[in-house]
Amino acid sequence: MFLIVNDKSINFKGNNEDSRIIIERFIKIFAHLTSEYKGKISSSLISTISLNDIMLNENYGFKVWRNQQVDRDLKSKFLSMCDRENIISVASRDDLEIRIDNYRDGALLIAYQNDYALLSFDSSDTWRKSFLEITVDFIDDRPSQNDALKNFYGPLKPEDSDWIDSLPSDDFIKNYPTPAILLKNLQLAFPNLLFHTKAQKQLAEEVQQSWYSALLSRLLQLNEVCEKMSDGHFDKSYFAPRTISRESTETLDRYRDTHYSFIYDGKQYYIKYHLRYTGNVPGRIYFVPTDEAKCIIYSLTSKLPTVSEPKSLA
Repeated sequence: MFLIVNDKSINFKGNNEDSRIIIERFIKIFAHLTSEYKGKISSSLISTISLNDIMLNENYGFKVWRNQQVDRDLKSKFLSMCDRENIISVASRDDLEIRIDNYRDGALLIAYQNDYALLSFDSSDTWRKSFLEITVDFIDDRPSQNDALKNFYGPLKPEDSDWIDSLPSDDFIKNYPTPAILLKNLQLAFPNLLFHTKAQKQLAEEVQQSWYSALLSRLLQLNEVCEKMSDGHFDKSYFAPRTISRESTETLDRYRDTHYSFIYDGKQYYIKYHLRYTGNVPGRIYFVPTDEAKCIIYSLTSKLPTVSEPKSLA
């Protein structure tokens, strides 16, 4: 599971001393989560802005803090965060917006799309909640929907631990710590999933360690859903709506034969769904359910072209 810095929680009206306390609490929370739940929560922190560039108020931010006389262990933890941070850009969507009060999109949108948890600065009551209630506003005539994002901001609460416990087990991560090891044990790890040679090649050459655990989490979910399939019926309601999409008729009409068709075990198949697991372009699992309560995984990384985004990298 990835954590993403809640960029909407950065704006703080307090003084420098209060800003220092908030920064140090932020570092301690991340260090605790990644240490206590190693293998479940990624040590690669996602952010829309470099940590070193974050300012809590007009005069105080991480750059100021790190140049002061601060706890050496805490400073070391911060530098480790910087070494592993994954900075990504925010691309707005043309079909919906995510909001909390007057705050819109940014990290909220990325967390919503990819089922990430937010790591918030303890800067106001708005962010002092284990789950943040959001409103999904659609651009078309569909009514707005309510949803929630997982959020960490301070000392862990029972509901935080319960949520983390639902993530892939440490034993599973330890059994398959790298993509190369998983590749040799696909049938054992995911007995209900079949992997096309394209997906296997991606696992060997493209899947990065920084988002490997997020991929494992999605594959585990998909494997469990296949176990529950009856009469070949695939029920996508087991997934959060924001994480799974059925390929649209328009996209299939245009790209079915060029990008959404493949041969597996001598038979031709057409991709029906994709799952999201990262905010970057690599981060899509394209698959098709079969009548035998299995799912064939065609691709694990690159985003395929769609009618709305015809210039995807795949």
